[in-house]
Amino acid sequence: IDLADMSTLEHEMNTLFRMEEKFERAKKIYDRVIFINNAGNLGHLGPSATTDLQELKQTIDFNVTSSLWLTTRFLQEMQTKQQQNQVKEEGPATTTTWDNAVVVNISSLCGIEPFPTMAAYCAGKAARNMYYQALAKEYGATKDNHVKFLNYAPGPCDTEMVSELSTCDTLDAGLKSVFRTSSEKGTFVQPHDTSKALVQVVLQNDFESGTHIDYYDVLNKKTSNDDNADDDNAEKAEEN
Repeated sequence: IDLADMSTLEHEMNTLFRMEEKFERAKKIYDRVIFINNAGNLGHLGPSATTDLQELKQTIDFNVTSSLWLTTRFLQEMQTKQQQNQVKEEGPATTTTWDNAVVVNISSLCGIEPFPTMAAYCAGKAARNMYYQALAKEYGATKDNHVKFLNYAPGPCDTEMVSELSTCDTLDAGLKSVFRTSSEKGTFVQPHDTSKALVQVVLQNDFESGTHIDYYDVLNKKTSNDDNADDDNAEKAEEN
C-alpha cells in the first residue's frame, strides 16, 4: 500500500481489511490486538523557507494525513468486528467491547522538541502525538472501552534515516555533527533493541493511555529495577 498516495489510500485500506476477513481467526473475538503505525519520512531537510508547497503537501499527506486516517480506519474496523461478534454471540449489540487493544504511534523526540531544519518532520510527529493523546481521552471516557494508545519514541536508530541525517548538507550543522559523531562511534540504538523494549511496554500494559514513552525511559527503568534487585539480593545475603 502506498500510504503517500491520497487518491488510492481509501480503496487500498478497504481492500486490505476485506482480505483479512478471509482468515478464519478474523471472525473470532481477538484476545489481543496490537496496531503499530510506523510509516513516515523525513520530508524537507533544510531551512523551512527553501521548501515549496508541493513538497510540504507531500510530507504532510504522508506523515500526518495518511497516518491519522490509517489509525482511524483501524479503529473503525475493530469496532465493526466487535459489534458483529456481539450480534452472533449475545443478540443485538448495544455497546462495543474492546479486548486488550493497543494502538502504537512510532513517535520521536522531534515530536516534543524542535529541531532546526527539520520543521516539517517535527510538525508531523507532534501532530501524530496529539492525535493519539486526544484519542486516549475519547476512548478512556467510558468504562466499556479497553483500547489504549501509546506514543513510543524508538530513539536514534541505526537505519537509513539517520544515515541520511549524518550526510545531509542542508541539515543544521550542529545536528549533522551529532548524527555523524554517533555514526562514527556506533552509538545509535539498534532496531532489535528498541523493538524488544516496545514489546515489553505493550505486553506489560501498565502505561497510561496517551502517554509518550522513549526507548531510554524503558532502558533507565530496567537499569533502576536491576539495581534494586541487586540491593535486595545483597541484603538477603547479609542476613543469611
